[in-house]
Amino acid sequence: ADAIETIEVVTTPDARYDAEGGAGVVNIILKQEREQAVSAFGSLTLGTGDKYTAFASLAANLSSVRIEGSYSYTLQNFGFDRDSWLVPHAGSPGTEYPGLVTGVRPVRTETHAPRLTLEADVLGGSMTATLGGMLQQQRTLGDLSYDYFARQGSGSEPVPTGQRENRETLQQDSTSGIDASIGYRRRIGDEWTISTDARYLSNRTVSGLVGTMRVPSDGVMASNSTTSSQQLDQASVQADATWRIPSGGQLDMGLKGSWRQLRADQTVRADTTDPLAAVLTGTVAATVTEDIWAAYIQASLPLGALQLSGGLRAEATTFRVGYDTAAFRQEYWNLFPSLSIAYTFSPLYRMALRYSRRISRPSTNALLPLVSLDDPYNLRSGTPTLQPELVHSLELGATAVLPWVTVSPTLYWRWQSNVQARYRTFDSIHSVTQLVFANWDRMETGGIELLLQAPISARWRSTIGGSIAYQQIEAGSVQPGLSNRGWTATLNWQNAFSFGGGWSAQLGYNLRRIGPIAQGSIGTIGAGELAVRYEFLDGKAAVALRVTDPLDERVFTIAMRTATFDQDLRFKRESRIA
Repeated sequence: ADAIETIEVVTTPDARYDAEGGAGVVNIILKQEREQAVSAFGSLTLGTGDKYTAFASLAANLSSVRIEGSYSYTLQNFGFDRDSWLVPHAGSPGTEYPGLVTGVRPVRTETHAPRLTLEADVLGGSMTATLGGMLQQQRTLGDLSYDYFARQGSGSEPVPTGQRENRETLQQDSTSGIDASIGYRRRIGDEWTISTDARYLSNRTVSGLVGTMRVPSDGVMASNSTTSSQQLDQASVQADATWRIPSGGQLDMGLKGSWRQLRADQTVRADTTDPLAAVLTGTVAATVTEDIWAAYIQASLPLGALQLSGGLRAEATTFRVGYDTAAFRQEYWNLFPSLSIAYTFSPLYRMALRYSRRISRPSTNALLPLVSLDDPYNLRSGTPTLQPELVHSLELGATAVLPWVTVSPTLYWRWQSNVQARYRTFDSIHSVTQLVFANWDRMETGGIELLLQAPISARWRSTIGGSIAYQQIEAGSVQPGLSNRGWTATLNWQNAFSFGGGWSAQLGYNLRRIGPIAQGSIGTIGAGELAVRYEFLDGKAAVALRVTDPLDERVFTIAMRTATFDQDLRFKRESRIA
């Protein structure tokens, strides 16, 4: 840690997590790199399934200026199997519908991301400016089969009719964008630090989909096509000040303004011979604009063994939506307090009580009204009028350092309103489900979390963490009487090994039961990871082997239980070596 100068997290603008959960690059810059006139870094990852990741950076250090250029390239192919089973509750006996969906959906993504960083000493402070770009090409293939079933009487299982419908899709997405930032930081005496920051981001995605429908038994063929585009622009400016109180403690304050605008449109066409022609034909356009002005103040004060800290953030927001021929405007303000009381009984024992009120705003994808048509019988889209989620959180935690293990238990309670979640509806005429974003009324969660850290030996350190909680969901404003409750749990076990001679390894396993949702439940997801690393050339180079999900068990399941239909969905992601 003493050798680290700074840590940078460089993310792709509006990044979507890849199959392994990575959305960017973490640069750890060492002090010796700051001292060298020229420093370089490079990495290369090769994985099964044609997965390649390369990163390179070159930095030059002048007397008061540091210039660094970097470039990252990622090519990955991953896919997953999917199947779903649908049982409508309505419909007369003999009604036929596509009940079983099976198939695969491979995705190929290629991303280029250059970046230039300038650091300089200016007016007694330090200035940092960055300019980055991103170009991403993504191709998604779909090959799904729909087996038809006939409804029987109430309480009877549907029976297969022998009819099958095949649908193939090819979707190509092209995204390009830039991001820029400039910041300035200066210390004034021993007590004050001021900083400013301005950022801008812009990216555009153009998409096209071509689909083909075939019914082998009837010889029917039809096609459909989709074109869409989306433009995202974001800008923010911020000013902060920190006062280190001479008697101890610290006072932070600042102002921030941000602006976000999302414009999207989509046109869908389909042959009249397609049984879903009415569903797959139409246009949609939307513009979402959000302005936020905020001010905050936060103070921390040590009183012997007692540490107090608290803060308050005030926000004023204007939210505007233009959706087809409709318009929506909302202006509101919020206060977000936080308070922490910590007491240190000894260097080995500590307890803390924390409260906070936070806000979680909808992501870009959650606001997009564009319909995903890779599975025409199971559509997905965003909701432009989706509201932010508000969270009250209360925690009581402790840390005890014992001779052989460090124990950190936490009791927590969380109350969320306007919960952002998925809601599925069913079109019984066309047997089509549609998944949209909606705001549940509230969700209350209470539980306990436990973290154990133990040095098993000089070469083996183990960390195990787990939680169990009870959730209660109320979503009556989405659908009268809609509610659910149940248990959720997590288990995460990580092991780090150091064998000497440059060899090290990591072994981990993660198990998560998401549990109840408003319309059913999400099953347990488990996956492990194994990595071996060897460093050579005095630590200047390293090679590593990583196996993700070695037991091939990463399966995501959803059991939808509603008043009008039941649906069981299963998604299986491939394992890989990288």
